[in-house]
Amino acid sequence: MQMRIGEVAHRTQTSISTLRYYERIGVIAAPMRVSGQRVYDEKVLEELEAIKMAQNLGFTLGEIKLLLGNFRSGEEPSAKCRSLAQQKLQEIDHIITEAQNLKRILEHGITCTCTSLQGCYLQDTR
Repeated sequence: MQMRIGEVAHRTQTSISTLRYYERIGVIAAPMRVSGQRVYDEKVLEELEAIKMAQNLGFTLGEIKLLLGNFRSGEEPSAKCRSLAQQKLQEIDHIITEAQNLKRILEHGITCTCTSLQGCYLQDTR
């Protein structure tokens, strides 16, 4: 199924200007044009979902471009891409650990009767 830029924007909740920007800097591949209008393949929906997820985890557009570009090229990932992926895995592991720690504090806080965060936190970590 092919979609015009407005439909892609609507389905992904991404502005048209952002889609054009991503295309201009190479984060997404330039779509084919029909009568001068951009026509996207459905695979752009998955790419945009991955881009949003990566941005939410702190990836820069340059990093996203490098990682997604390897998938588009059909070639094996470069050493630079593999190194970036390894670095990002470590960063994501850290984010997961921090989120799990906060989750434990919040779960404890639901039934807690402490009068201060410090007292509650200290009890939770003992």
